[in-house]
Amino acid sequence: WTQVEEASKREEPVTIYSYNLVGDTGTAVGAAFTKKTGLKLNIISGPTASALERVKVERRGAVQVASILTGSVSFLLVAKESGLTQKIGGLPELRKESIARYEPVADKDGHILVVNGSVYSPWIHTTLVPPGTEPKSWRDLLKPEWKGKIGMPDPDLNPSPNVLYYGLTSRGRLDTAYFTQLAKQDLRYYATSGTSGQALGRGEVPFFFSTSAGPLVAFLQQGVKLKAIDMAEGVLLLKAGSGLILVEGSPQPNSARVFINWFMSQEGQTVFHKNQGTFGFRNDVPNFEPPEAQLTPANPILWNLEDWDKAAQIQKDGIFKKLLAGK
Repeated sequence: WTQVEEASKREEPVTIYSYNLVGDTGTAVGAAFTKKTGLKLNIISGPTASALERVKVERRGAVQVASILTGSVSFLLVAKESGLTQKIGGLPELRKESIARYEPVADKDGHILVVNGSVYSPWIHTTLVPPGTEPKSWRDLLKPEWKGKIGMPDPDLNPSPNVLYYGLTSRGRLDTAYFTQLAKQDLRYYATSGTSGQALGRGEVPFFFSTSAGPLVAFLQQGVKLKAIDMAEGVLLLKAGSGLILVEGSPQPNSARVFINWFMSQEGQTVFHKNQGTFGFRNDVPNFEPPEAQLTPANPILWNLEDWDKAAQIQKDGIFKKLLAGK
């Protein structure tokens, strides 16, 4: 590892394509990493799907820029299947015992590292949904009063609805007939979890289908009355929410690994999750989710790395979107 650290000093700044190392989070992570190691980061933000296509273009043109890609594990699995990842190798931080909140921290080949866990729960705007009237069951959403009031990221563009669909149906909590009925409720689709969250925060819809707290933190900080809620049939507890990969043929292989090791450390995870308002894979780092998001599901659906493959295929084939369209 000492040789890796020495070699990193002779490389260019690490280039990272990321959807979550943006704004204040990216600035804080970059400043803390540079202070610790003397190395610098070049963070290029944007949706993971776009970053993945950019990496593919770079590979075809033999002019590779990115060394690290962060994002939803579903997209990282696509990157791995496309031959765009490489084994990260042993990291000092991951040799420490009993630091993982959930196992496993990496996929079986050591190409994908888990950065954070997540609870995928429904959210309500409590000003629009008075106490005592919130749904207690996914089946409650089939009632007439919820027609036209349910926001959802477009399943063609976002993994979260496909994740929820697979999680509920694969565990026998709901069947496809339920979603056929739900489609009749005039669901309101949005391009991303972010735009869906904005619709909820603005009061455009009173109910948001399912998400982690991330897209809603800014509204909570502004005092908007939002709350995660539980459902009788269960909500998803993701042991593997988002993660990172080392891009195959990385132009900064040593400094990239130094960053990954730091990012997975207690310091790196604290800086990242404190700014994101989320919780990480390490049990020695607090849960920084806002109180409104800290839900302990009564009937959790535990989501593993292996489940992402199935959900990714559902999204790729458009199975859930077609079901909602009655096809």
